[in-house]
Amino acid sequence: MQLIQKAKLMTSSISPSPKLFFDTAFSIQRTAAIKAAIDLEIFTALKEGYHTPSRLTSRCQASERGMRMLAEYLVMLGFLTKFGDSYQLTQDSELFLVKTSPTYVGGTLEFILSPPLFEGFRNLTDAIRKGGTTLDDKGTTAEEHPEWVTFARAMVPMMIGPAHWIADHLQASSGTIKKVLDIAAGHGVFGVEIAK
Repeated sequence: MQLIQKAKLMTSSISPSPKLFFDTAFSIQRTAAIKAAIDLEIFTALKEGYHTPSRLTSRCQASERGMRMLAEYLVMLGFLTKFGDSYQLTQDSELFLVKTSPTYVGGTLEFILSPPLFEGFRNLTDAIRKGGTTLDDKGTTAEEHPEWVTFARAMVPMMIGPAHWIADHLQASSGTIKKVLDIAAGHGVFGVEIAK
């Protein structure tokens, strides 16, 4: 009981704030910025040595003004650092957002932001009222929906690490694996790695 009263006292001393609301409402801008950066291959260009807005402009085929604004926003978000007029990759950006990196995950946006999925979220209020998707023909749950090919292609880079770990763990803990039941295989990378 004393703990509950102490917790109430602590939370009552914090001023009410709309910060969470605005952070959530504006998160679509962060999503749009990272998508633009992936589409323009900014992180890959930086790895290749194009560090200034004018050099990025030629490599990424964009206006210098637009490139500078996007790069500054990426610095603000923590994806890049800046020294003078030169932009640099962070360790995370170099590892996960440079196209030539074996741990590149930027391609997952092809599925995460695909039109069918995005459209479903755009009409979320109506879907909640209905109790199901407002997309035609059951949305992406329709039989043989082409979006699942996009899913398989886009999500493998994100899941290859866990798939390796699971396969190695099974091998180390159980010796020889005789059978694997792969239910709802999705991209199939878990089954493939275990089969190897």
